[in-house]
Amino acid sequence: MNKVMFCGGYAQIYSTNHKQLVVRTFIVPTLCHIEQAETEFQIQHQLSEYFVIKLYHQIIEQERVFQVLEKAHQVTLTTKNFTIQAAKIIEYLHQNNIIHRDIKYENFIQLDNLLKICDFSSATTKTYTKEDLLNNNIRNQLQNEIELCTTEDYLPPEYINLLSGQNLTEKADVFTFGVMIYFLLFGQKPFENKQAASNGKYKLPKQVDEMYFSLLEMSLRKNQSERSSMTEILKILK
Repeated sequence: MNKVMFCGGYAQIYSTNHKQLVVRTFIVPTLCHIEQAETEFQIQHQLSEYFVIKLYHQIIEQERVFQVLEKAHQVTLTTKNFTIQAAKIIEYLHQNNIIHRDIKYENFIQLDNLLKICDFSSATTKTYTKEDLLNNNIRNQLQNEIELCTTEDYLPPEYINLLSGQNLTEKADVFTFGVMIYFLLFGQKPFENKQAASNGKYKLPKQVDEMYFSLLEMSLRKNQSERSSMTEILKILK
């Protein structure tokens, strides 16, 4: 490892002697963190498509994870191009039964003109019914995962209140995708607080193209069962 390229809340990224590779390292202080890191590696390693950042190798040593990753760059795409490519990426994840759970602008990077998704530390292949969530052990485990691995400003209503009577599915990513696009369009969050997000009530600060209006309406619905799929959203993106 050479110099630090990025230092975030809990992770650092270092350059290497290989121009196309970087090393990401972060602390895993508990067994839960270690298990999540192992899940991240398994999920990301199995995804072979070109729009998923490649994770070549991972070592866990003395409560620290070291990952060898493909090197990419910050996103410079237009909002429309970004929106379409991001939607295709999320659709691909869902087709492979993967829920990212932390869709946000910061988790997308660019290689040439191609968008790629990174940071699968929050990802899961599990879905839960509302009946599952009545189990205290399951609910407490999920609450810990949500607090550790997701971003509060992007949380869908069913993550804010696990006893809201909703299933937990890939539709959580659809909601966070809508929050991300709203932020790109208006430079602010769609919801002032968790209560507003739980109710699914938001306002548009200004008029937007009909495509974006429909996208937000389809993705930011309170009930996950009423949200559109990423495949349905892609049909309106032109």
